[in-house]
Amino acid sequence: LNSDNWADSGSNYPFNTSTIPNQWYSSPQAAFNYPYGVSFGSDGYLYVADLSNNRIRKINVTTNQTYLVAGSSQGYQEGQGSNAKFYYPYGVSFASDGYLYVADTSNHRIRKINITTNQTYLVAGSGTAGYQEGQGSSAMFYYPSGVSFASDGYLYVADTSNHRIRKINITTNQTYLVAGLGITGYQESSSPIGSDWKPYTTNLNSPPYIVLNISFVNASKGHWFLANVTASDPQGVADIVGWSATSSVGLCVNYSNSTSGNNLTVVFNCSGTALMQTNITITFFDSANSNVSTSAINIYPNNKPNVSNVSISPSVVYANTPYINCTYSNLSDLDDDNVSVFYNWYVNGSLLANQTSQNLSIQFVKNQTIVCQLTPFDGYENGTALNSSVLVVSNSIPSIQNISLYSQIQMENTYCYAEITDADGQQDLVQITFSIFYPNGSVLLDNASAIQINSTWYRSPYFNLSVWGVWNCSVYAKDSSNASVRVDHTFQVLREWQKYYGATIGKLLLGSELGKFLINWSSSHGKTVYVAEPSVDIKFNYIYPLGVCPNGSLHIGPGINDFAQADQSLGISSSSSRTIREYFDSNNDSIADNNQTFYVFGRNVSNVPIAKITPTSPFATGIFYQGQSGSSTCYNGLQDLIFGVKISLNASGTYGTADYELMIPMELATYKNSSNSLVTFYGEYSGTD
Repeated sequence: LNSDNWADSGSNYPFNTSTIPNQWYSSPQAAFNYPYGVSFGSDGYLYVADLSNNRIRKINVTTNQTYLVAGSSQGYQEGQGSNAKFYYPYGVSFASDGYLYVADTSNHRIRKINITTNQTYLVAGSGTAGYQEGQGSSAMFYYPSGVSFASDGYLYVADTSNHRIRKINITTNQTYLVAGLGITGYQESSSPIGSDWKPYTTNLNSPPYIVLNISFVNASKGHWFLANVTASDPQGVADIVGWSATSSVGLCVNYSNSTSGNNLTVVFNCSGTALMQTNITITFFDSANSNVSTSAINIYPNNKPNVSNVSISPSVVYANTPYINCTYSNLSDLDDDNVSVFYNWYVNGSLLANQTSQNLSIQFVKNQTIVCQLTPFDGYENGTALNSSVLVVSNSIPSIQNISLYSQIQMENTYCYAEITDADGQQDLVQITFSIFYPNGSVLLDNASAIQINSTWYRSPYFNLSVWGVWNCSVYAKDSSNASVRVDHTFQVLREWQKYYGATIGKLLLGSELGKFLINWSSSHGKTVYVAEPSVDIKFNYIYPLGVCPNGSLHIGPGINDFAQADQSLGISSSSSRTIREYFDSNNDSIADNNQTFYVFGRNVSNVPIAKITPTSPFATGIFYQGQSGSSTCYNGLQDLIFGVKISLNASGTYGTADYELMIPMELATYKNSSNSLVTFYGEYSGTD
């Protein structure tokens, strides 16, 4: 014979081969190692199952030349030609579709070969020894050997160690029981399990057997599943008296049972930790305590969590926005698991490292794109990540803050200033102006160009606070993208005290006008100029310093402050005017900040509170109240107030050379009569006209 010779030895086979010689035949003769099944193909070749060589071969019966069809070393592998592997192939049979069907005995499978391409395919069998009717790989065989096709198109199989004859629908690969009980014995019957069946050895009990192996139905909600299995018993289904299920992970409890003919179907409810793999073993017991078990592996189901409506707030973001927030709604989990969420932030399409919190606080830049990605997690696995809509950082309007006046005192020169920045970080401010409005609404400065102080501070030109009242400073800023803003801020300009100064050349001069009375420039009189409300009749012997009682003691104590009482008496409010307390008692402790001794009508009066128009002025305004002869009453707000200044001839004053200068509150003229606008200047006079 021409040769493609193989020879091999093996022992994993259900029959005794020890009496058959194992011989290696070398070329030029072909060699086989226990050839068994043969079948002629439509191509005229004789196909041979070379059992112990684990190969399928063919012979040209005209030339006696042998050829390899499929197979190589012992094992299981689908493939083409020598890439395929068999494990003791036994029976072979051709089908009408031209495929060669093979009982791959020790692989417990039925396979087929396309004899044109020599490609192998699985028909039925899981590869594990056992009995199970099913489709394709869900079926189980136990050393199948002989195979043959019938006129009905089914492939009939001798399932040797299962003691059964079975058939396969080669279109669907579904297996069916034809005859046999699964135990050794002899009995003729018209059905696979006859009612008149008798065991070969009548004194032995036949155990239950599995009809349908375990199948699983996963729960639609929750981490559990149903395990279904069907069994029967040669003595009848009533002989199955018990069943149990064990799980390598979790717990299985009996859920339901039902019978159909001689079959018993049992369902177990198995629950455990989601996504954990578990091996389920179900065992049936008969009345003789014989049992049969079957096992299968499943994974406890889990429904992934879901989230919807991911968004970023606020919806409009500028470069100066301090932070943004990722929000969501409709967080759900069908299994009612506790769900947490994880955040990722993307800027301009790139993932930000170390930014996994709900809030994002970075330096935003105009035209940046921001996306928040949210992933739900139920403790077992992540749900589908969901992105927010793309947020584009907007061109922000300029920022105007901290609008202030350099001075808020009437008659003083001042300017309005503000902190102005380009909030989007572009630093492209192109216009900044200031407008100043009088208290009556008329315009003093109209969109005057700003003067830059430093990188962020700007001011208006100087202007004079000529009147008291509520002034308005309006600041305008615009950037290169024409984003603009105007911010107004009002200021209460305090009514300043009236300032007086003049000369005394033999007469009291008020400004440029001559006084009414001559002043006696004697050593005992004429040293002070006094100002009071016109109706006051000054009695020089009884005027006392404000804050000092007639007996010379300080007028202090709980709830006592002569300076604040004087403001109240004159109707002076700190919200609209400079106050007596502000000028004379800035510490608000009832004690004058500064004091001097005045020479009043021939007597020295000490502890007179004083204040100056400017700190360097040589003139100090003193404040007194009018007492009465024989009265020891301290100031209580009912006595008249008198302001005075020491005369200093030709002194260099605040406004030039003068003999005196002093200041008084504007309310001094009106506190007794609101229609009065005048005050009276007094000088000391002794003698006749």
